[in-house]
Amino acid sequence: MIQGWLIKMTPEMGAKTKEKVIDLLFFVKKSLQMEGFLHR
Repeated sequence: MIQGWLIKMTPEMGAKTKEKVIDLLFFVKKSLQMEGFLHR
């Protein structure tokens, strides 16, 4: 039931979700780099 809902939502939400995930990963990467600079 949940899988079917996900498959239905994927075409509409896929692009937006992908963008959010990429933004989140970029933010995390940036934060980790900042932490690295602070600890040096």
